[in-house]
Amino acid sequence: MRHLVLCSKSPWIPAMRREHAIAESAWANGLTVDFVESPADVRSLRTVGAREWARRWSGPVADRSPRPSVAGDPLRGLTRWVRTTPVPGHRLRLAATLDNSSLARVLRSIIGRRGEPCVLVATLPWQWQALGWAHRVVPGCRRVFDAADDWTALLGGGRSHVHEAYRRIAAEADEVIVANPGLGSLFEDRAVSLVPNGVPTAQVASRAVPQPGARRMIYIGTLSERFDLSLVERVLELLPDWTLDVYGPCRYAGLGERAPSELFDAQDRSGRRLRWHGLLEPSGIPEVVDGADVAVLPHRAEQGRGQSSMKLLQYAARGRPIVSTDWDPDGSSGVPSVRVARSAEEFARAVQEAAVCGDREAEGVLAWARRQTWQERWPAWWAAASGSASRGDLPRGDATRSEAIWADVTRTDVTRGDGSAVRVGRGGSSTVPWPRAAEVPWVV
Repeated sequence: MRHLVLCSKSPWIPAMRREHAIAESAWANGLTVDFVESPADVRSLRTVGAREWARRWSGPVADRSPRPSVAGDPLRGLTRWVRTTPVPGHRLRLAATLDNSSLARVLRSIIGRRGEPCVLVATLPWQWQALGWAHRVVPGCRRVFDAADDWTALLGGGRSHVHEAYRRIAAEADEVIVANPGLGSLFEDRAVSLVPNGVPTAQVASRAVPQPGARRMIYIGTLSERFDLSLVERVLELLPDWTLDVYGPCRYAGLGERAPSELFDAQDRSGRRLRWHGLLEPSGIPEVVDGADVAVLPHRAEQGRGQSSMKLLQYAARGRPIVSTDWDPDGSSGVPSVRVARSAEEFARAVQEAAVCGDREAEGVLAWARRQTWQERWPAWWAAASGSASRGDLPRGDATRSEAIWADVTRTDVTRGDGSAVRVGRGGSSTVPWPRAAEVPWVV
């Protein structure tokens, strides 16, 4: 198979999440990629316009607007598909049904136009039904679910249709891929393939950049109820000579992309030492992280269960010390030298300690980050998604394409030292041999 259809939980812009990295990796290795964006709901009518909104709801619409480039290449061969839906599918069973009917129309059109088997990937549980309606258009298509979030934790109680969707995925999927071991429990007793998040090679520092001594903290990521604003305010009270720069879009319940008034109020109360800058393009991440002394992750523990934070890898890729709340009790992120705090007082003390951590600790974090790049993850991810049993079944990409995105390849094993990937499930775990990065001929 040389065709990937990826149903994303995000728009293409900003290209900052796991599914963007997977799509770019597939493109870099010669696959045809159709990237189906998450749908905009009725709140987008003002910006999109009624006629265009209806067009995106009624059928497949390819977005031909300029794409973000990678190493100067605008990702030709990667098609973005834009959609709308009346109400987000996670809210109500009926809303999910309507969204699935729209998504199925898009998928049937894509698959029928290509006329060849493909790998269909869903990233949201309530969109799984659409893959079942669409995959029979061409015999041999594979249905895959890629899990990077525990939506039962993020959405809180209720939402029976979301729980049912996870059970259906466990029963029907050709493969389930999880970003951390804790997500395996969502899929009952079936085995799942573990392929952790990665970081683009271009973001990994060649050497540790000294901390600037500016007493500046940084947070990069989506702002939602998970971001503990009250903790942040208390930490800034305890550290009166420190600032916190926050970068990322807002995704608060009922507000769409709008920031809550509480965020602006907190900025004012802090004397503008808390500063929200909005969206940060991925290309700007290295410079912004290098300009901070300490990277922070002030997440509410009750909403962090089962999550895999990309920002931890982005911080580690620059060798910055990290201070975090205790949202990852099983240590599934694997990032070394993270200072964990269980109160605002502990958090403030950890920030002060991290501010003088030294180059030795930074180099150790960097050494770890160099083994967590997406080109290391891709062979295992594609082998699981496509059902490839050997490296001979893996796509062989154009060397120029691969080199354009991946400047250097660290020749280490994909997941384990023995070149295997772990399959995790509540019923136990098994080990499946995947090719090592150093053995895959198209990784150069």
